[in-house]
Amino acid sequence: MLEVLVECCEGKRSSSVPRIRRATSGCDNSRITMSIRSEKRPMIQMPELTPGQTYCREEVKRYIALQGDGGADDYFHARNKFPRKKDKPDMHDITRMKLGLGRSVVMEYQEFPLERYRTWLNGRLKKFSSSDDLKRIKTIRGLLESGSPAFPIWEDKHLAELDPPPVLEGNHRLLAFFELDMPTVPVFLMKYEE
Repeated sequence: MLEVLVECCEGKRSSSVPRIRRATSGCDNSRITMSIRSEKRPMIQMPELTPGQTYCREEVKRYIALQGDGGADDYFHARNKFPRKKDKPDMHDITRMKLGLGRSVVMEYQEFPLERYRTWLNGRLKKFSSSDDLKRIKTIRGLLESGSPAFPIWEDKHLAELDPPPVLEGNHRLLAFFELDMPTVPVFLMKYEE
């Protein structure tokens, strides 16, 4: 984040454009000083994967987070919610899940702009505000700031164009991405192998 700070000959300081104009009106431009301060964001390490490429579980296992509930991981939890017709499963989803039994599920890796999830964020802030949730988000943020790679969030490929896109797994991770103001979000789009 960049902040421009202007100080005029009378010692008035401001960082907003309207106030800069007011503070510097009537001043000799040679006596106006400007400084730019930069709040350095940590460099977040993205997965070493190719956007648009499809991977099987074994190829990306180092980017699949463990959940801590008996050894289950993101793939296990996301697979149990896949495929979906909308944000909440219904009987049609259960039927499609049964039809998909035995079919291999693969992940297409993508990187989307953080802004794509703005409407998602508005609906999730209250849902993920317990002390446990905030602790998980803080832990993820700490890992990212210390150089650990950003693990992808999980979506259903055929729902990727919805606004907001339903996130199958990685909600806490996505909230940490927002806190860090990451420009792009790593995403696994789940689909059946062709």
